[in-house]
Amino acid sequence: MITGYGILGFRDRHGIRPLVFGSRETERGKEYMIASESVALDSQGFTIERDVAPGEAVYIDVKNNLFTKLCSEPGVHTPCIFEHVYFARPDSLMDSISVYKARLRMGEKLADKLNKLRPDHDIDVVIPIPDTSPGFSAGISQSIGN
Repeated sequence: MITGYGILGFRDRHGIRPLVFGSRETERGKEYMIASESVALDSQGFTIERDVAPGEAVYIDVKNNLFTKLCSEPGVHTPCIFEHVYFARPDSLMDSISVYKARLRMGEKLADKLNKLRPDHDIDVVIPIPDTSPGFSAGISQSIGN
């Protein structure tokens, strides 16, 4: 936040951390919001405009004017895996990918590997620990037939 001027958000050129912006109409006109997770926008009644591109800056002045500019050539897109695995809420979208669906697919892939390495496994139950893992455990459980 730049006191008296506005707010600036930017995403590194490799897109390591997520960043999204959205808008909503009010009686005072259009308002904008920048956040690392889409659910922050949803919970405040904002509509997602789009993800901030790697290397891009977003500036919202005190009059709610939006400016975007690519400040750096994008590098190799290398988002942090921990965003999808641990940090993000399951109801978020990051780079237009559902966090919950990504976790479910990761669980399915883990189950595929388990079935290849241990086809005669005797797994009876899959328990999600910590709280971020129900998607993984659902993917595993469904894929191994539990």
